[in-house]
Amino acid sequence: TKRALKYKMFVRDLLQQLVDEAFDDQPQVEAYLAVGGSTVNGCGSIKADLDLCIVAKNPGIVDRNAALSSDVKKENEFDQNREFHVDILRKTYTIFLKHQKKFQYLRFVDVARVPIISCKLAHPYDDGTLIEINCNNIAGVYNSHLLHYYAKVDERFPMMALVLKVWGAKENIINPMDGRVNAYTMQCMIIHFLQCATYPPILPNLWKLFPEFFGGKTPIPGLEFFRDLPSDLPDFHEMKNEKTVGELIIAFFDYYAKFDYAHDAISLRNARIFPRYHLLPEFQHWLFFIEEVYDLLTIPKNLKQAHVLQEIISKFKNAVDYYLMLRQIPIFRLICPEDVKKMASDEYNKLPTKTH
Repeated sequence: TKRALKYKMFVRDLLQQLVDEAFDDQPQVEAYLAVGGSTVNGCGSIKADLDLCIVAKNPGIVDRNAALSSDVKKENEFDQNREFHVDILRKTYTIFLKHQKKFQYLRFVDVARVPIISCKLAHPYDDGTLIEINCNNIAGVYNSHLLHYYAKVDERFPMMALVLKVWGAKENIINPMDGRVNAYTMQCMIIHFLQCATYPPILPNLWKLFPEFFGGKTPIPGLEFFRDLPSDLPDFHEMKNEKTVGELIIAFFDYYAKFDYAHDAISLRNARIFPRYHLLPEFQHWLFFIEEVYDLLTIPKNLKQAHVLQEIISKFKNAVDYYLMLRQIPIFRLICPEDVKKMASDEYNKLPTKTH
C-alpha cells in the first residue's frame, strides 16, 4: 500500500542520516542508501522486509581514476571486493551502535556470503519491519528497478511472485541459507516463463526495448519508480494472452519440472534459452544457470548440490499432479497468506473444471 511504502521510505531517509554521519570524514565515498527488493519491485506483501543497499565508492579507486587520462579504461569505483563491503558496513554499524536507542534489534552479520546489517527500529518507529542492509549490490538495485516495471506491465507477474514465494518457502524451495534458491530467483524464473514459455508472450524484454531506461547506466540516485514507461509497448501479437494466474502457476510448475537443467541455460537479458556449452568454463559448474541481466552471473548461486536440485524438480512435478487433481477446495487457500487468499481463490474459480 502507499502508506506502507511511505513508511519504508521514511525509514530509509532516517537511516541515510546515520550513514551520512558514518562517512563525514570520507566525502569521496558518497555513501547513498538505495532501496531494493520487494519494497519497490512490486512482488512483495505489506509485511515484506526492507532491503537497503549502501552504494559507496572506494576512495582509493576514485583517486587512481582521477589521475588517469580520459581515454584510459577506469576501475569500477563501486568496489565489489568483499573486504571493502565489510569495512563499509562495519563503519556504518559502529554509528548505529552509537545511536542504539533507535533500534530494538541490531546485528552485524559478516560471516555470510553477502555481509549485511540486520536491524529493527525501536519506538516510535517500530512496526516490526526487518531491515537488511548490504553494500554495493549494484546489480540488485538495478534489478529491483527493472522488476518494478515488469510488475506494472502485467499484474499477473507480481501476483504469481507473491503466491509462489509463499508456496516455495512452504516446500523448502526458497531457503538460500540451506543451499536452495532465494525469492529473487523465483521471480526471475517467473519472468523467463512469462516471456518464453507462454504464447502469446505475457511479458516483453524491457531491457532490450528501452536500453536508455534499463541499461544500467543511470546513476542509482536518479532511478525513477512509479512513472510510465518511456513509450508504449509494441504490439507483437494480435491476440492477448488471457490465461489466469491459476492456469499460469500450474503451467509454471510443469515447465520447470521438465526443464533441461543439464543442457540448457536461461538468459534474462536476451529473453531466451541457450545451450550450456556456450557458458564460460568458470560458469559450467553452476547447476541451474539463469543469467542475470546486469552482472551476467547466475542468480541461484547457493544451489550447489545436485540432490537439492533434484528435490526441487520433484516438488515441481508433485505440484503439477497435486493441483491438477485437487478439486474439493480452492487450491491457493492451502498456500496463500490472508492478503492474497481472495485474489487466488477468484483466480482458481476461473479454471476450467476437469472432466473424467
